[in-house]
Amino acid sequence: MQSALDEAARGLAAGLMPIGAVLVCEGDVLARAHWRGIVDGLLAHPEHEVLVECDPRVAQVQRRSCTLYTTLEPCLMCMGTAMSFGVGRIVFAMRAPADGAADVASRWMPRHGHPPNGVPYTVPAVEGGCDEASARALVLEWLDSGVGGAEAEFARRTLQT
Repeated sequence: MQSALDEAARGLAAGLMPIGAVLVCEGDVLARAHWRGIVDGLLAHPEHEVLVECDPRVAQVQRRSCTLYTTLEPCLMCMGTAMSFGVGRIVFAMRAPADGAADVASRWMPRHGHPPNGVPYTVPAVEGGCDEASARALVLEWLDSGVGGAEAEFARRTLQT
């Protein structure tokens, strides 16, 4: 989790909402990313970015041993990407009540066959609240800098949980 927090701090240093993610496999950090703002596109979430970056490089048999660490509970898009990638575990710091999708893992019940390539969508183990205090402190520091707009409102709602 510390690497994800370090990524979030890099975003904070750039004046951006401090959200960070890393993908770790067998003890090695394979990719890292932080929030770059909606200027880079609505799909540029750190969790999504690290998984897309690693998709062509990580063998299918290795993916279940990968853990996605993120400072914020993955949204539905990022959870779906993690499931499609085959991540074995997701560890996050702060809950995201507005759009967090951690409970998808407990509800996922495929009702029909696998995708055409035969690779099943994998439901990862999910653990929340890991070093939540550090992630919250970064978000509070960002908000205390006087930022405004939709991202700041999202961050304030997230902190209210």
